[in-house]
Amino acid sequence: MRIALGLGLILVATTIASAAPRKRLKHENRAAVEEAFDEEAPEHRRTAAEDDDEVEADEPIIVVRKTATRKTKREFYFRAGIAHVNARTKSSGMKLEPVGIAALMPMEPPQGEIVTDPANVITAIIGFSPATFRGYVSFETLIGIPKSSKLRATGDLATKSLSPTALDLIPTGVPPLGEEIGEANAAPLMITAVARTPELGGRVRLYAGAGPVLLLVRAKVTNAVLTEVATPRIETSPAYGVVAQAGVDLRLTRSIYARLDLKEMWLTPSETRISNIHVKTTIPLLDTVEVGSATSQVQANPIVVQLGVGANF
Repeated sequence: MRIALGLGLILVATTIASAAPRKRLKHENRAAVEEAFDEEAPEHRRTAAEDDDEVEADEPIIVVRKTATRKTKREFYFRAGIAHVNARTKSSGMKLEPVGIAALMPMEPPQGEIVTDPANVITAIIGFSPATFRGYVSFETLIGIPKSSKLRATGDLATKSLSPTALDLIPTGVPPLGEEIGEANAAPLMITAVARTPELGGRVRLYAGAGPVLLLVRAKVTNAVLTEVATPRIETSPAYGVVAQAGVDLRLTRSIYARLDLKEMWLTPSETRISNIHVKTTIPLLDTVEVGSATSQVQANPIVVQLGVGANF
């Protein structure tokens, strides 16, 4: 009986001992498997927050992109400086229209021209560039301080008498006019459309343009022969035409520019008329004679070269 009980206890102990390692091995194997699973596929370990993010990521996303655009403002500018004006005039000489006793004096049209000397004038260019054209197109005009230019006679008009004899017999004593005829002030009214390049190298901008022009001239006679007895009147009709220009702007600072500008005008002929002409003679009983009037067709093709400095606003 005791032997049987002892054998039973040994059997139970052996069974428990053998079962414990298997249970421990089972737990160890399970931990190893879980560890291997975690190492080989970490992406399978997810949290609830990650699952929510995945659900939200599946929803469509709308991205709004704003394109950066440069807003171009309208621009005002001026360039003030000195302009050299060469009128380059040509005339048809003077056609005499004698009246009264002067009709008895043979007055052939003297050969020669009335020309204008070049002049330096203070001028300013005023311009406006609308925002619509993004700075590539502007509109300009030219203003200046009036300055008188000399009117000079050339050829026989300056060196020969308008009427050396009366009735081809009696000397009149009328001397040649000489070189000085008078003075004139010219005012060109113009507006030009100007195409401009972007600033090359951030400093230099080229441009070219064209437009209509109206030339108004006001003159007076200063000739000693013509003004000795009375003051003649001189009138010049307006001239119409076109003007072309080209030049370069050089940026000196952020808003200060220097400019070299060239303009050339092509104008219709204008008529210059001198009236109320009286001359002094040596004819007995005719100390003075009313000559009448004289006209001349004048063609001008002015060139204006300006060097100036100004600002953009």
